[in-house]
Amino acid sequence: MDAQPIPSTSSSDFVEECRREEANCFRAAASIHIWARFLRFSRMVFIVFPLILGAAAGWSVFQQTGSVFMKVVVPFIAFVEGVFPALYTSLKIDGRVDQCARSETEYTNLADRFRQAALTAPYKSAVESETEFRPLMRRLEGARRQSPTPPDWCVKRAEGKMSYGNTNEAVRGR
Repeated sequence: MDAQPIPSTSSSDFVEECRREEANCFRAAASIHIWARFLRFSRMVFIVFPLILGAAAGWSVFQQTGSVFMKVVVPFIAFVEGVFPALYTSLKIDGRVDQCARSETEYTNLADRFRQAALTAPYKSAVESETEFRPLMRRLEGARRQSPTPPDWCVKRAEGKMSYGNTNEAVRGR
């Protein structure tokens, strides 16, 4: 891949490609940010909800009513409360939140680097610009390999925020 000769391209084509990659990186960072927020909320639910269910299942008022309905509901609540920790562990939410944070940071940094490359390209030769561009593309490929794939609704939401030109706000979640 690196052994290929560097084609001479006009500065405007290079700037356009850098701007396109910058936008792609911001879109990916925004999508991952939205997914990470959802995962953080899910983590909170998986931690707090079993506590609430355990308190409800252990509440003696429910057990002393003598109602057949309560005799069925209380064990079911206890069962659901017991399943939540196993479900939380199997979904590996903590690791996914950390992975999202790393990927979001890398995509945001890459977007900044592509923006800087686009700004400085008119003052450089094609060879210099290409020399700067190739390592950025290798980093981008590495980020894509290690990045989580956010659901479609996260991507659509990020694109909606970015359509208004709010790239920084889309990534930072405002």
